This record gives sequence, structure tokens and C-alpha cells, in this order.
Amino acid sequence: MSTLIDDIKQYEQQSRLIEPGIDRRQELFEKVNEYTESFLASIKERNAYRYDKAMGTGLYDSPICEQGLDMDSILELYKENVEQQGITTVSGKFMGYIAPCSMYYSALADYIAAITDPYSADYSASPGAVCMDNMLIKWMAELVGYPAKTQGNLASG
Repeated sequence: MSTLIDDIKQYEQQSRLIEPGIDRRQELFEKVNEYTESFLASIKERNAYRYDKAMGTGLYDSPICEQGLDMDSILELYKENVEQQGITTVSGKFMGYIAPCSMYYSALADYIAAITDPYSADYSASPGAVCMDNMLIKWMAELVGYPAKTQGNLASG
């Protein structure tokens, strides 16, 4: 008869399959970094909009599955079906709206936040993250001339 501890140990073993070790993380990061550096190097030549008959539907040929895909295949799918179709919001030729987080420094901050995952909705959970949010709100309020007592909330979307 299985005990709760046995079940937890089994789940722990299973979860390790989706949490790569340092060598694998480094390998994956290098591939992603190489991909993004190539993208950034080509921004000036990119059109603001790219049309392709398929318009992303090539992704349907590679459905979500249990065994997953290797990083090279994932990056190629992304390049062909996401990056190279539609609007290139980070292109200097695109003037439709100000795209959020298209600055490299912002992307690095997003990466750090995604990896460390601080919970900024509650001060006791992550005081520093809440202070950072409050500093940003105060700074934005000052930029537009709002009173010093202005308060707000940052929300995604």
C-alpha cells in the first residue's frame, strides 16, 4: 500500500523531468540567446509587417504533446510561424502603437522576474517587489503631473 510520502517522492521524481539541471539550462539559454541576438541584429532590415499565406497555422502541424520537442525545433517553429509573420512591433518602421517591453533592458527584467517569480500582490510575500511596484507608480504619477499622494496598482494586460 502506497503512503503519502511514497506518492510525494514519485511526484518529485516526475517533476525533475521538467526542471533541467545547470548544464541543460546553460545549453538551452545559449540557444535562445543566439536566436534572440540574431533577431536583434536583423531588426533594421525587417519590414513592419510580413504577410504569409499560412499566417501561423504551421504550428498546428506540431501539436502539444507529452514527449515535447527539442529547442532547435521549437525555435524554428517560432521563427517561421510567429516571428516572421504579422507585425514586427520592435521594428523602427512600425508606428501603429508603442509596443510594451520591446526594449532589451525590459526583456532582461522580464526574464529575471519570470525565473524568480516574486509575488508582488502582497507585501508580506515579497516586500521588495511591492516597493518596486510602488516606486514605479510614484515615478509614473510624477511624469504626468499627478499629486504626490497618488496611488495605483500595476496589473498585466
